[in-house]
Formats: sequence, structure tokens, C-alpha cells
Amino acid sequence: MRADELRSIPAEDVLAYVKSIHHDFHIPNTITTHPKWRKTRVPLNKLHIPDPESGVDLDDPYNRVQNIDMDHVDDIHRQDIERRPIVVDTDGHIIDGNHRALAARLSGLFDIPAYIPA
Repeated sequence: MRADELRSIPAEDVLAYVKSIHHDFHIPNTITTHPKWRKTRVPLNKLHIPDPESGVDLDDPYNRVQNIDMDHVDDIHRQDIERRPIVVDTDGHIIDGNHRALAARLSGLFDIPAYIPA
């Protein structure tokens, strides 16, 4: 395990990270409910990734409409996936990073960087 995987990150820092990507992020409690987070790698097969055709994750506990823009997914490079961790709850639901997770799956990756509750 790498040193950065052991360090805990305050929820406020993870929320600021997500808001820097999505200025209109409207479910901050999905992050602030967990006071500490850590950065690690997560297997894609443990994540709830929306269906690329419909953009729907039927198990999404946050009742979000997930508009999957396949043009955006196609523009995501492996470096983007590695540099910008997704944010995942304890059950594998993606709070931020659906497009990156789908791009990773479609490009044959097995795991990706993610912030998870500590």
C-alpha cells in the first residue's frame, strides 16, 4: 500500500475537490456524512457504473438522473482517469466520476484511483 493510501483526508477537502470539477454539485451530504476519506484504487467490478446506453444506475441511492455523454466519455484519456480520482461511497456508488469510471471500463482497465470513506 502506498503512503498516500494511508493518509486520511478531511471530508471538506474531498468536497472542495468535487466542487472544483462540478460547481453545481448539489449533494454535499454524500461526502460530509463521512468525516475522513482516503485515496486508493478500487476495482471497477465493485462499482455501480451507469449503463452507457440509458445513463441509468437502477440502484443509485441518490436518485440522480445520470446523463451519460458518450462524446465526453470518448474524450477521456487514461491520464485523466489516473490524475482525477473518482469519489465513491461505502457501497460502491459513484458520487463523482461516472464518466471517468465508464471510460475506464470501456478502455479495459480493472481498477482506478478513488476517494473512499476511511
